[in-house]
Amino acid sequence: MAWILSELVIESSIREGLANVRNDLTIVDDVFDQLLSLPVSPKYGTTEITKIKNLVAKSLPIIHLFPAAESKVPCISIQLLSAQEFERHDVLDDFAADQERDMTAAELNAQIIVDPVLIINYDTYSGIVLIDDSVDLTNVHANQILVDANNNEFEILGGVNNDLGSKQVIIQKQADLTIGTGSIKTIFDMIQTELRANIEHETIIIGIHSKEALTTKYLYTLIKYFLESRKIDLIRRGFTLPTYEGSDFTRNAEYQADYVYTRYLTIRGRIENTWTSDKVTPIDLIDLDLRVEKDIATNEELNLEDQTIKVTDN
Repeated sequence: MAWILSELVIESSIREGLANVRNDLTIVDDVFDQLLSLPVSPKYGTTEITKIKNLVAKSLPIIHLFPAAESKVPCISIQLLSAQEFERHDVLDDFAADQERDMTAAELNAQIIVDPVLIINYDTYSGIVLIDDSVDLTNVHANQILVDANNNEFEILGGVNNDLGSKQVIIQKQADLTIGTGSIKTIFDMIQTELRANIEHETIIIGIHSKEALTTKYLYTLIKYFLESRKIDLIRRGFTLPTYEGSDFTRNAEYQADYVYTRYLTIRGRIENTWTSDKVTPIDLIDLDLRVEKDIATNEELNLEDQTIKVTDN
């Protein structure tokens, strides 16, 4: 069971990419190799490569609230732009599959019907197991499990008798049952629930903000590199079919004191949210006490024959 927080999935990929670059600065040389080639090398070249390395060596804030970008530049912002359920995969009650799991120790203990059970005799020819009169077999029936003194388990086939002096159950014949103190439990040792799911198309907008135009461009390129080179990791973490689209280069005019240059990278993908039905307890019934005055409660026009009326003194 999991709900995918796609913004955090993308943030983790970017953080890991930045950490990787800090540990291996030759990645900057590979990504920005064009800066060292003609015709751009005379103006940019090694100077800009060094500048980028110094930039990524510092801590770059990743924020989830765009208005905070002004005080933290250079920084990266991540925001959910839209999320839409994939209707073609929508089914009744979002049913996905039946799911089974082993019971916990506490749940297994709750399956014990009678404990202790004192087994006093077993007839291998008839399969009859005699039970001590101190044991109450009221809730025992066929298809439950008799556990003997050595924790061997035998299915109760029937023949349950709860009368004093002749308490018994019947199991298979010629069984290797050990006389002594055991127990009786249900046959269940796992829980089956319905797995429910929905699929969403999400659009995440990644903003790259800095006070220098070239710095914004460089960071924008690095973010694209991180997302493309780690696409398989995004898929493994639940953000599938990722594709991206870049925006034009803008200066945020809303920041009056400083120039803040921004470029956005829009990434689209699909997520699948899952949950189990046993964790959902919908409200489908409401008990209502109707309290009215005496003269109204006796009014036949109310037509409340099937309701419970509590008459108060006033």
